[in-house]
Amino acid sequence: RDYFANYRCNHAVAAGHLLLVSTGRQVIAVDTLRPESAQWDRVPWRYDVVEPMSLASPARTVRPRRVERVGQLPRYEPVDAHGRPVGVLGPVLSHGVLLRRADQVVCLDLATGQTLWVREGVAAGSTLFGDDQRLFVVPPAQGTGLVEALVLRAFDGTALGTRLVAPDRGADRGATRRMANVGGRVLQWSKRAGGLELALVDP
Repeated sequence: RDYFANYRCNHAVAAGHLLLVSTGRQVIAVDTLRPESAQWDRVPWRYDVVEPMSLASPARTVRPRRVERVGQLPRYEPVDAHGRPVGVLGPVLSHGVLLRRADQVVCLDLATGQTLWVREGVAAGSTLFGDDQRLFVVPPAQGTGLVEALVLRAFDGTALGTRLVAPDRGADRGATRRMANVGGRVLQWSKRAGGLELALVDP
C-alpha cells in the first residue's frame, strides 16, 4: 500500500546481501540470497517507524515532499502532517542499523531486527550520520549557520557531547550545506567571497 501511494519515498541501503528498504512507515529487510519459495521467507524482519495508524486519519498521513540538496539531484522524502521527516535511515554499522523513530534514535540488529538500544528525546526532523564509533544526530537548521549535533557512542547510544556541523538543507542557499557523509566526516559546500568552497571536515 505504501509503495503504490508514495513510491517516490522508498529508499534503500545495502548491508552485504541484506537490503534495507524504508517506505516512510516501515523499514523492511530483504535477504537477497534466500531462494524465493514457500519454505524460505525473503523478508526476515520488518520494523514500524511510525505507529500503526488508520489510513483514514489525515492528521497522521505520510506523504512525499521534494527536497533540494546541494550537488545532488532532487529527491523525495516521507514527511508527516507537520512536514517533519519520518522513516529516516541512518548509517549501517557492523553491529546494526540506526534510524530515527519520532523523537527516538533506535539501533536494530541487522540479522533479526531486534532493538539493541534506544535514545530518547532527539529533535523531530533530525538526520543521522556516523561510523562504528560515533553517531551524529543533526537537528533541522534554524537559521543560516551551523547547527549543534548531539554525538552518541554508536555501540550503546551513550551521549558523548555536541559538535557544530553543517545542516543538509535550508532556505539560505548561500550558507554552508552538508552534501554527503563519509563515515563520521562531512563533505560540505560553502559560498565564500569570490567563489565556492568544497571541504571535507572532521567534526
